[in-house]
Amino acid sequence: MREAGIILLPYAAVVGYLGTRATLSPRAVWAVIVVNGIWVADSLMLLVGGWVAPTALGYGFVLAQALVVLLFAEAQYFGLRRSADARALAA
Repeated sequence: MREAGIILLPYAAVVGYLGTRATLSPRAVWAVIVVNGIWVADSLMLLVGGWVAPTALGYGFVLAQALVVLLFAEAQYFGLRRSADARALAA
């Protein structure tokens, strides 16, 4: 858990920085979406791969956080689509 937290600190800083920008590069948003997708996939592989043996509460926690991250990625994807649609309408 400590290693995951250490990895997430700079990621959270980058996402926080991006969240304060008036405009975003679509490439930056796609990078965040892809990293979130990798997190979800890795979380599921962690459980089915047999690398760890969590308790039922542990399984529930990993699945819940994977679902939340998946919902974040989905919201980011739809936000990116809406901004592209808005740019197309403005042109």
